[in-house]
Amino acid sequence: MSSACQIEWYNMLVPKQEKCKTLQNYLNNFKGCWRFEETVYSSILKELTNINKLTKTIWKCSFFKKEYEKSKLEGFDMLYLPTKKVFLDYVSLLEKIIVSNINGDFFDFVEVSRKDTSGKPKGTLQCLKEWLLKVNADCVSDIHSNLCKLREQRQEPAHRIYNNEYDLDFFSKQKELSDNVFYALYTLRRLIQSHPEVKGMAIPHECTEKYIVI
Repeated sequence: MSSACQIEWYNMLVPKQEKCKTLQNYLNNFKGCWRFEETVYSSILKELTNINKLTKTIWKCSFFKKEYEKSKLEGFDMLYLPTKKVFLDYVSLLEKIIVSNINGDFFDFVEVSRKDTSGKPKGTLQCLKEWLLKVNADCVSDIHSNLCKLREQRQEPAHRIYNNEYDLDFFSKQKELSDNVFYALYTLRRLIQSHPEVKGMAIPHECTEKYIVI
């Protein structure tokens, strides 16, 4: 390789290789086992589908505007490289899938005003908080707070210029963020399932989990 190529590859060298481990599922492939566990990423998308199924049944309106297939979402998976740019690209995608995907029309059906006292439009997260306070205030932190943290992290790449730093901690940051978002959706789904009109109703994905993959 040329000197320039060698320098480029050297810059991508993992400094603490003893901390790197091969995924067991990958190793099992060489033994003829082709079973792949679900990940938190696919579970997040499944909960979107579950929540929409429930809200359409109860209020005739979906909570999310769109549902997604993981195979059609480029970059919605484990970070392929632990750099700030790759991490923030993932945060941006996750925010679009979840927070920016909340259907504002839903709040008309649950009688939550979408305007404040001065007549200005309220954001969907504020409307969600007000609805949760009416339904079950104990769930506000688990649902609303975790989604707010996602929105806050999404705003960083939109308003700052940053260096594309390399840090293995971005793997754990992605995992923590993804797990918190999954838990928020899981809690919201379980809350909606307590509604009398859908108790005992079958949903598309009865079992979703945030499997540990890193």
